Amino acid sequence: MDEFKSMLKRHKMKATRQRLAVHEVMMGLGHASADMVCEELAARGTAKVTVASVYNILSQLADIKVYSRRMSSNNKMYFDADKSHHIHLYDIVNHKYKDIDRK
Repeated sequence: MDEFKSMLKRHKMKATRQRLAVHEVMMGLGHASADMVCEELAARGTAKVTVASVYNILSQLADIKVYSRRMSSNNKMYFDADKSHHIHLYDIVNHKYKDIDRK
């Protein structure tokens, strides 16, 4: 989390409670849409954030390369917390991403 806070500071962004909570959830989920992150935040009770705010936070963090973006076949934006070079498999029935390591 300290590295994340440092990155925010380098980009002149505040380490708000909402940004920290969204990032913590993303580290656990790996790939997620704003809806998924919002559901997890509600389940944890850590921060009250609207889906629109979560989407904005995820987009801001993707802009500074904390996450990458993936558009799904159901026309929903997913964010990927894994910055390493890897391959994605996408389940078109359940709309979920899975990582495949390139070893």
